[in-house]
Amino acid sequence: WQFIFTPVSLAESGVVDMYLYRIQLGALGAHASWTQGVAFGGIVGSPGTADSTITIAAHVTKDCWGSIDGNTYCWNPLPVFGGIASFSSQGPRRDGAQKPDLSAPGFGVASAKSTLYPAPIQLIVPDGVHYVEAGTSMSAPHVTGAVSLLQAQVAWQAAGPAAIKQRLTSTARADANTGVTPNAVWGFGKLDVQAATAPPMIVNVLHPPKGSQIPPGKPDSIQVVLAGGSADSVTFSLSTNGGSGYGIPLGTLYAVSPGPPRTLAWSVEHSMVTFQAKVRATAYTGPTTVTGFSDSLFLIQLTTAVESEEVSAAPTFRLSANAPNPFNPVTVIPFQLPTRGRATLRVYSIHGALVRTLVDGVLAQGPHKANWDGRDDRGVALASGVYAYELIQGEKRLSRKMSLLK
Repeated sequence: WQFIFTPVSLAESGVVDMYLYRIQLGALGAHASWTQGVAFGGIVGSPGTADSTITIAAHVTKDCWGSIDGNTYCWNPLPVFGGIASFSSQGPRRDGAQKPDLSAPGFGVASAKSTLYPAPIQLIVPDGVHYVEAGTSMSAPHVTGAVSLLQAQVAWQAAGPAAIKQRLTSTARADANTGVTPNAVWGFGKLDVQAATAPPMIVNVLHPPKGSQIPPGKPDSIQVVLAGGSADSVTFSLSTNGGSGYGIPLGTLYAVSPGPPRTLAWSVEHSMVTFQAKVRATAYTGPTTVTGFSDSLFLIQLTTAVESEEVSAAPTFRLSANAPNPFNPVTVIPFQLPTRGRATLRVYSIHGALVRTLVDGVLAQGPHKANWDGRDDRGVALASGVYAYELIQGEKRLSRKMSLLK
């Protein structure tokens, strides 16, 4: 057949798109093909043109194979091993969008054979239950399997089409056959299931540790370790309100690889003093970001000196520092009474509200200890923060502060 096109509303430089609906014509199955003026680009068709569709090219992974009849057969003509399949449609999409997205094995795939399908014996491999096939109907299931493996991971179960496609294309590999990617033949390269389903990058901030106290006015350090991938950079910031905001930049490490911890030195300023310090680390790899945090809260406070007291034979009225401090979940408060009598030991919020009554009764003269488990009088666990505790006996009062960290 010969088709003649005469420009009517198009300029002579216009483009006419023609598609072969079927390549086999007539009872004899003769193959039809265009013979003049063929441009192989832009032939990706529906449904591969859809935005949310992952459009898969096919490449050669088997050029010859052993058959169940004991012979070895090869494709004719022999394809380039690892090269693009002759039937793989090329992009881009007609509006210029990148298509295909990536390539997967599709030329020379030993696929499961239905018992009802009379496959030619030359194509049946020695196990008798698979036969060699070719087509994008072979390459597409490879990607379907990769998506299933990816979504079996908790981190990817809620991911949408765009995120899944980005993961597959960003981990696709290039080689001598693909050339520089992305391109209109290979998309972003060859599917790499191992890279795509590898655990996502994890950021762990090792230092400062939970409950530590860092004095202002001195240098300190932050230690971070990566797992699951390398980062172009890791940026650190400080929160002084328990993680509600991270408005204080601390610095950046570059080219961070998995393995041994990396250390960032930082200057601890007096303006950073807080009982609720927390560090955030954000790792950047291309468009991907992963965030990690220090292990709960730490303090930026001046070290409290231990007061020395005269030791006398007679007991004195004394309220000692709780230990441990900061604490989680239980701390011990030592105190001492000079005489037998009624005494109270109560815990208050930093705003003065009564939280817990630990002692309220007549006690003997001498030393005592009270435990506090970080709960109020109703048994409700309290939030991290600074709390005051006060000892009263008669007209005598003593109070101190303590820090609950979770």
